[in-house]
Amino acid sequence: MGNCSSVEFKELSNRIQKTRVLGIISGDAESRFLSPQELVQDPNALLKPRKKTGDDSFGLSLRYGFTPKIGTTPQYEKFLERKNKITKQRKLPRPFYMNVIYQVRQSKINIDPYDSDTRGFKANSTGKLPLLENNMAARNIMKHFQRDTKSQSDFNSRIGHLNDFNFEFDNICERTTIDSVCNKHGQVFVEFLTDSKFCVLNGRFGEKSNQYTSISSRGKSVVDYICVPHDIIGSCKDFKIVPCGDVVGAEGIQNLIDTRCKIPDHAFLVFDYHYRYNLNSELGNGNKTDINNDVKTDQNRKHFKLRSIPADFMCSDIIKQTINELIRTIEICREEQGEIDSIYAAFCDTVFREMEDKVPFTDCSKRTRRKFRNDKPFWNDELSQLWKNMRDKEKAFLKTNGHGARRKARTEFSTSQKTFDNRLRFLERKYKSNLALDIEKVSTDNPRKFWDELNKLGPKRKKDIPMECDIGSGNITCDKSEVLQKWEYDFSNLYKKVNTTSDDIFYAHAMQHKQLLEDNMLDPLFEPNGKLNGTILIEEVSGSTKPADGTVMEY
Repeated sequence: MGNCSSVEFKELSNRIQKTRVLGIISGDAESRFLSPQELVQDPNALLKPRKKTGDDSFGLSLRYGFTPKIGTTPQYEKFLERKNKITKQRKLPRPFYMNVIYQVRQSKINIDPYDSDTRGFKANSTGKLPLLENNMAARNIMKHFQRDTKSQSDFNSRIGHLNDFNFEFDNICERTTIDSVCNKHGQVFVEFLTDSKFCVLNGRFGEKSNQYTSISSRGKSVVDYICVPHDIIGSCKDFKIVPCGDVVGAEGIQNLIDTRCKIPDHAFLVFDYHYRYNLNSELGNGNKTDINNDVKTDQNRKHFKLRSIPADFMCSDIIKQTINELIRTIEICREEQGEIDSIYAAFCDTVFREMEDKVPFTDCSKRTRRKFRNDKPFWNDELSQLWKNMRDKEKAFLKTNGHGARRKARTEFSTSQKTFDNRLRFLERKYKSNLALDIEKVSTDNPRKFWDELNKLGPKRKKDIPMECDIGSGNITCDKSEVLQKWEYDFSNLYKKVNTTSDDIFYAHAMQHKQLLEDNMLDPLFEPNGKLNGTILIEEVSGSTKPADGTVMEY
């Protein structure tokens, strides 16, 4: 969450598509309600950057797994293909919904209640918020959400100590809150939660879940929430709020900050969702067994080089004996799901152990993983010290509770933040100015160096020759000695004439043509061509080969 440019938003989207993430939030995302027809025509409309910045609109994002009632479009087909790919990767047996909601600040509401006839919103000056205040809007939003649904949002709602559930009917644990302020958005938001049987995860998972989600020089507050239905709150684990400053400090990417890449003032809302479903009910069996499909992260991941599998892989006597025992176990098993799973797990364990012993691999754990960091050339020790000072002031501001002390800590944090931003902008402008002056100076003194400097400004090119070759029969080898030997053999025989047989027809035709030319020259009436057989003069050569740059040629 937070503000970012359109270019950074697209880059963030491309990075997230490569990871195990279902949805993203951005302060510059399109924030307006769409009618069902518009949503079907362009399901990704709400994930596009706005043309204008600011909080002059609000909206609800698309959701995975809905069925359109209007004709399909190429955009929807692309969206559906992506949804199916996500569902297949996570092995989800049924639709999985993820919503991203953005709501304008209270001081900028200027809309009319939900119009059920037009299925849209109209601008007016009534100052009401139909998303949460009108029950019809809530029903229209949630009517498709009959399965597991989650909403992660920047609601701009401060609910304080208000309860988001009914003590008499709902069996939900109470939450703790660090922000005691409640605004009008918060009151309407709590009514919406109680009506739709949703609850927020904030403050229900210990101290890490009870933190401020918005931290800026204007103050600190809790305005971002993740909402889930009451029946799946047990599947949500380890919810925590991580400020962006902590992420930047932990990853050591302070030197990537510049005037176009600022730190968002909103925090990350992170939690683990354990997807539970009834496997036997999906297969139509009578027995019900709940399976917890947890996605576990392997801390010691290994990337096996499958192109370098040795010839003796899975050929040892121990492996053959193990495989034969598994085959005999399959023959005598009672074809029950539990036995089949255990046999498959034993087979996978055997294969993986053999791969670790025979197949070369590289360690891809977090400790050894190389990270690409495009360091800012103008970053120095002064900026590092200012960054550290700003982080210390921010932490002190979060820990302060007294009214007077809190105002003082907020002022100090705001001052340190402005000092860091001003110095960062100054050093960046100075670096760009000096770079432009150097390039301008080089353009007149050394043209060759000028073009070399311009080439440095473009994207980096990596010239790397792959150390692999085809040794025949489609077998690829990556062994350095075999690759060099293959290259030496191929290049040494590149211009050697292997086939000594010549084309007899072509040779006979050439000899016949040669004989005709010689007979023509022996004819008494033959007159030689003086221009072709004459002497070539130096003046002719110098006139034909005059250089373009005007240099003098010596003969």
